[in-house]
Amino acid sequence: MEKNSPKIQVRIIAILFLWSSFFQFIWIFWDRQDLPKPLYYISIVVLSFVSTVTFNSFIHTRESTRVRLQKAVNAFSTFSFITAKKHIKTENIEAYEKELLSGLHDEIN
Repeated sequence: MEKNSPKIQVRIIAILFLWSSFFQFIWIFWDRQDLPKPLYYISIVVLSFVSTVTFNSFIHTRESTRVRLQKAVNAFSTFSFITAKKHIKTENIEAYEKELLSGLHDEIN
């Protein structure tokens, strides 16, 4: 999608809702008597920001891992190990497997 598309605005809104949710959870479960009132609110804002960044990076990591796994599955599905080995001499099988696996590694990365 282009940079002017609604994707960016939706992502910003999602991050703001996520930050607000973390802020509310921390506010509910943290006892206010632990800290002075201004420090209490500052710490909640900082903790909710850190939680949002951590959760957002987790989502991004999960998505990139899914894409890499999909590439690996696609790469493995394009090769046929059984039929190819029938036509290779026995002394060349080890070299064939090394070359095949290095080709798969290059295609995944």
